[in-house]
Amino acid sequence: MMFGEGLARALFSSMARLFTLTREEIYDPTKLFDVVLGALSSLLLPLTLILVVLFVAALIGAAGVGGISFSAEAAMPKLSKMNRLAA
Repeated sequence: MMFGEGLARALFSSMARLFTLTREEIYDPTKLFDVVLGALSSLLLPLTLILVVLFVAALIGAAGVGGISFSAEAAMPKLSKMNRLAA
């Protein structure tokens, strides 16, 4: 996998950081939030790259099977079905 090594490194560094919390970081919510946010931010780039590749592959697969069609009318909510009095 092309992005697997980067994701594995990011997961390893995040787990290493989150499993070595100090007492002050555990009992101070702001410090703990900063540590968790920092650990998760290192995972953002590898996961985004993988999800973009999967999204493009899904679009290509859908186009190959039967084409891509989108209807705005089908996406509009039907207010008549949302009315509880009409039921």
